[in-house]
Amino acid sequence: MMCVNESVLTIIIPTYNNPIALKRNLILLNQYFKRLNVCIPILISDDGSKNENKESIELFLSQMNFEKVEYNYHPNLGIEANELLLIEKVKTKYSMLLGEDDYLQYEYLKKVLNYLNQENIGVILPNFFGINEDGIRLKRGCRNRLRKDKVYSHSNYKLIFLAHQMSGIVFQVDGLYDYYKSNVSSNVYPQLSYIAFSLNKGINIHITDLPFACTVLKKKRFNYSYDGLIYDLLKNIIAYAKSKKLRKKMINHFLLKWQGKFCNLSSWSHPFKFMKCINKYELLYRTERSKIRLTFICSYFTIPFRLFYRFIILPVVGKVEQKTIKYEAFSFE
Repeated sequence: MMCVNESVLTIIIPTYNNPIALKRNLILLNQYFKRLNVCIPILISDDGSKNENKESIELFLSQMNFEKVEYNYHPNLGIEANELLLIEKVKTKYSMLLGEDDYLQYEYLKKVLNYLNQENIGVILPNFFGINEDGIRLKRGCRNRLRKDKVYSHSNYKLIFLAHQMSGIVFQVDGLYDYYKSNVSSNVYPQLSYIAFSLNKGINIHITDLPFACTVLKKKRFNYSYDGLIYDLLKNIIAYAKSKKLRKKMINHFLLKWQGKFCNLSSWSHPFKFMKCINKYELLYRTERSKIRLTFICSYFTIPFRLFYRFIILPVVGKVEQKTIKYEAFSFE
């Protein structure tokens, strides 16, 4: 195999106690590399998995003899620190972050490499659909509509919020670690800052027609709680937006446009706590806080419509999309 594109892209995979999914993903990526005749470096950081899982992965890697796969094990550091550890090790211009149990399509990786070799890229963002832990697709549509790639010649801060789902995002690495450590307060959504850091460094592309398969877990490694982890998300915006005007504009956009993300069951169950939480955001104008409170109150009345959309409309959309999306990449045999 010819090792091309070595100076272009590194795939980084943070992992924790999920050897089966990690092995499956590595086999899939190796198949893609052979078809593309490339050898892309893969860095894996194991955030303190159980010893038997660690030994299972090490044995698997020694038997498969993958090219340019580096496995690092360390005591548990947490989501954020584990990702930053990987970023610090990247030697290529770009990095792609990939969850251990999220699976790319072959054509998506191919398209990403074509863009990176032909254009000066700032960021690339994917689309995704949900699967369960057995690889069966969930009965709902993709996050974004399937359409032609959308190319932004200038930075667009709204793209930052698309990095909420980390897998498949591509960003520039040089200087990122120092930027993050110097500017961003600790949070569980560091990938938003990876995208924010690279937005102004080239053209930005949103690829929607080749979504990856995102494993939806029954229980996450962190709890959304009554505030929906709003402030964890906003910490990345605060670091990116140096001007007060832009900062307020971005926060207002997020809290209004994406209110469905944080008006969840926990927040609905604790309305007074949630309102108090919103009042703490000193970065918001008083009128903006009023908008958020009104949006939150209105969200109670939209619950039936949300449920109808999720359980009736999205399954129909999902069935239509199944005719378009290729499934060869997600064989779990």
